[in-house]
Amino acid sequence: MTDSTLRGLPDIEILTPGNRLQGIREIYDVCSIPLIYDADTGGKPEYFAVYIKMLERAGVSAVVLKINVG
Repeated sequence: MTDSTLRGLPDIEILTPGNRLQGIREIYDVCSIPLIYDADTGGKPEYFAVYIKMLERAGVSAVVLKINVG
């Protein structure tokens, strides 16, 4: 289940990084398994490096990124 679906929203990158990070914190409140994060397209390129640092600090183990070619 995606964060968006859980909140009744379409999975089209509506949620902010803050919303998504809160969900990660909630997951790590109850378990400590490695977490692979779906970053979709990564959002705005100028914010991506900062976002990755935030995910790293939150404990995320890996990030999957969709790259559009063409």
